[in-house]
Formats: sequence, structure tokens, C-alpha cells
Amino acid sequence: MTISLFSGQGSQYPGMGRDIAESSPELMNILETGSAVLGRDLKSICFDSAPEELSRTINAQPAIMAVSLMCFNAAVNRGYTTEGVAGHSLGEYAAMATSGMITLEDAFRLIKARSEAMDEADVLIFTTPVYVYHCTGSMKAFLDHYGYRWMVHRPEQKMFTKQAVVNLSAA
Repeated sequence: MTISLFSGQGSQYPGMGRDIAESSPELMNILETGSAVLGRDLKSICFDSAPEELSRTINAQPAIMAVSLMCFNAAVNRGYTTEGVAGHSLGEYAAMATSGMITLEDAFRLIKARSEAMDEADVLIFTTPVYVYHCTGSMKAFLDHYGYRWMVHRPEQKMFTKQAVVNLSAA
């Protein structure tokens, strides 16, 4: 059985998707659809952004989803088959789009709303069950990714105004 897993935020890098777009220009419709929904040039965000700009939540999330969908569709066009799809964090939206659960347009609408809400939030609420006081894998990945925003080595000025509430339940 083959399951395709779509990654979450943190897997972005400048220039991502350019090679797929150049080798399979028919996949540019994914970036064009994303641009139309976002009201921003997603191709430019993926191909031309500096690392700091690309890593902003409002850019990283739609860019990662678009390139994930481009890669998946390129593989399918070359004969790849999968019996199921799954995603980590924002990767769940790419999984829903590839499965037909939601349309490509709706996937970009949801990612737009999600990334803007996360970027604009004054308070971030984390909730997870824990076992013997250890975080779940998804919470660990979330904290690993967002932790850099509060660390001295990579501060993002707007994150200094946010607060977080962590709700853990031990089992």
C-alpha cells in the first residue's frame, strides 16, 4: 500500500517549485489558481522571495501547499499511484485537495484564512493531550516550527507582542 504524506510548514525554501514548473508547465495552473484566490503572485513568492519573506506564515503556507500539489500531480502524470493521502498540519489541506474532498480553490481559500489568522493572532492557543507529560508528535512539530519565533537567534519583531496559552491534559 502506498500512502502519500504532505509536509507542514517549515519545509519551504527559496526557489521551490521552479524545477517542477519548468519541466511540467501544465502545473502552473496550481500557482495561478493560488494567486487568484490569495490576491498575490504565488509564483513570485515561491520562486523569487528571500528566505525571511518566504518563511512568513502568510507566504509559507500557501507556497508549500502549491508546490506539494505540483509535485504530487507531476508524479501522478508520470504514472505514480497512491491508495491514500495524509498530511501534517497544513499538509492536511493538500491531502484533502488531492483526495477530491475539497476543490483546489477551496484549499487555497482555507489556507489563506488559516495563515492570515495565525499571522494576525495576538494570542496563540496550543492544546494537546500528553502522555506521561510528553507532547504528542504533532504538538512537538508545531512547537519545533514556531519556537524559532521566540528564540533569540531568530527573532521576528511582531512575535514579541503575542502571547500563548498551552492547554495540556495528561493521560
